[in-house]
Amino acid sequence: MLDSIKQFFHERQPRLEWMQIEVTSRCNAFCIYCPRTAYREKWISRDFSPDLFRSLYPSLCKTKIVHLQGWGEPFLNPDIFSMIRMARQAGCAVYTTTNGTLITDRISEEIINSGLSMISFSLAGFGKTNARIRPGTESAEVISSVQRINRKKRELGEKYPKIHLSYILLNSTLQDVRLIHEKLAGTGIDEVIISSLDFVPEKDLQSEVVSLESNSHYPDISNELNLALQHCSRAGLKLYYRLPSSEILNPLCTEKVLQSAYIGSGGDVFPCAYMALPVRDASYMSNGRLVPYEGFSTGSLVSTSFPQIWRGNDSRQFRNSFFTGGYYHICRTCPKRREE
Repeated sequence: MLDSIKQFFHERQPRLEWMQIEVTSRCNAFCIYCPRTAYREKWISRDFSPDLFRSLYPSLCKTKIVHLQGWGEPFLNPDIFSMIRMARQAGCAVYTTTNGTLITDRISEEIINSGLSMISFSLAGFGKTNARIRPGTESAEVISSVQRINRKKRELGEKYPKIHLSYILLNSTLQDVRLIHEKLAGTGIDEVIISSLDFVPEKDLQSEVVSLESNSHYPDISNELNLALQHCSRAGLKLYYRLPSSEILNPLCTEKVLQSAYIGSGGDVFPCAYMALPVRDASYMSNGRLVPYEGFSTGSLVSTSFPQIWRGNDSRQFRNSFFTGGYYHICRTCPKRREE
């Protein structure tokens, strides 16, 4: 009887705010700031297994939001729509993020019919700026993909998915912020979210990191963002930004790692995306210097159920580290702890 009770609690599904599942680590773009581009000679490219996804169904039933995206382009996985439908059947809100290069009329209709709750498109500027930072993508193509989905929503009489735009702000692209309202108002985008570079895979990229308290041209950054807010507000476009500050160091991070999980394309479970790079023998920038990258898997779905992994020693020790102050290496200097 005692063993049965222990087994019950061991297999009991945890309630999560969100679960992020890397449906593929493959991508058709070569963004200069992406670890996949920086580590391309060592990168492991693969798709998430449909069988492993099905095994997660009981856990999805206890999860509020499922984000189907990781370090790759999700629409390269041929099973993406069946995964969306299964997560919706489990009662989850389902999100994804895309580079927008694969959104045809047919894909647009499938996106809407699948029940996807929100789709976010990525940009790093407009025209030549975006093309330089995100090779393999064009800002005009991204905007066309947004408009294509919006038209299809009207045709089908649907309100979802909501359309967001994830805008990466770099020091060399600051000037394009003033174009956001002009380029995106009226396209069908519900929200624009500006963020800065959180993970720096190469030394040459350090100069692109935007920090409001450490950048010498802080007034320029502040003025551009405030102007963008004003212009977007007048144009009826919601804009938000969250940038790290050197004056803030929160005990917890904005990834809500105590109530969430990241599952890599190979089936390993991680605390967050920054610990889950499918790469070996790599380095990244931390506190202004190059250090060895160390991922941290708490277990594999190939051999262990998600509840067992979540309640396992590695997972519990990681969560406890935020209360004891014994932070894991990558957490000590993570910019996500420096956001308000």
